[in-house]
Amino acid sequence: MGVIYKAAHSTLQQIVAIKALPSSLSANPEIRERFIREATIQAKISHPNIVNILNFFEVNDNYYIVMEYVEGETLEAMIKRLGLIPPERCLLLFEQISAGIEYAHGKGIIHRDIKPGNVMVNSQGTVKIMDFGIAKIAGGLNLTKVGVKVGTVWYMSPEQVKGHPATVATDIYALGVTLFEMVTGRVPFYADSEYSLMKIIVESHPTSPKMFYPYIPDSMEKAILKAMAKSPVDRFNSVKEFAVALTEQDYSPESEKLSELPLNKLKKFSVLEIITLSNRQLLLGGAGLLIICGLVFVS
Repeated sequence: MGVIYKAAHSTLQQIVAIKALPSSLSANPEIRERFIREATIQAKISHPNIVNILNFFEVNDNYYIVMEYVEGETLEAMIKRLGLIPPERCLLLFEQISAGIEYAHGKGIIHRDIKPGNVMVNSQGTVKIMDFGIAKIAGGLNLTKVGVKVGTVWYMSPEQVKGHPATVATDIYALGVTLFEMVTGRVPFYADSEYSLMKIIVESHPTSPKMFYPYIPDSMEKAILKAMAKSPVDRFNSVKEFAVALTEQDYSPESEKLSELPLNKLKKFSVLEIITLSNRQLLLGGAGLLIICGLVFVS
């Protein structure tokens, strides 16, 4: 939650991103604590596939997280642009996503909101996972009340919908949904209301991704469906195990040929809300940071 700005550090001459929580939101104790926790959690982890936190400060009840700036697009934007991402490219991207999440799990951190909109891909093809705002540290204080659902509904696991505590298996499920969307161009479940969608997630099994793109390798199909198993115990034991199940692929020539077809007419349901803040400047006193343009509103 908050507004992200592209900024220039006037002393270090470095381009950074600043995530700001205005005083209108920081007045809410839960929102403020979540924002601070995001900075605290991401500051604890350093990995090539996770956005790095550089600084955190407060000015007149406005809170700011300074992080590395990633020039590129989200997976969500990439899916919208391409229609779907060919399996061979999905594998390269997912290998990096899984590496970052596996590292976070090793530090006892559950992301709880994995989705294409929270994964950036830079111009070199490097993945950067972001937005640990609702992440949970295993054994730590849980700011979310028991029974309260967190995360984006399309990517929620059945146990999340039921209000159960998030675990590694919860992130694995969200990774399965994310990969499903990457390789088909659509989410596995859709409904006209949030309640109906949650009911479907709990009660219905996902359609095979091959129904939407028949050239998905069998092993990828099986891995996606296993990751999305209704019961956590039926999923992979770790993100690494999920990734390994995807590495033994023999992609067909037909898959490579079809990746060049115009697929942007496929139905997609994920939504990225972007607010363009043109010609907006903000000088943060004492911080040596000049915001030069607004980027994205993060819900």
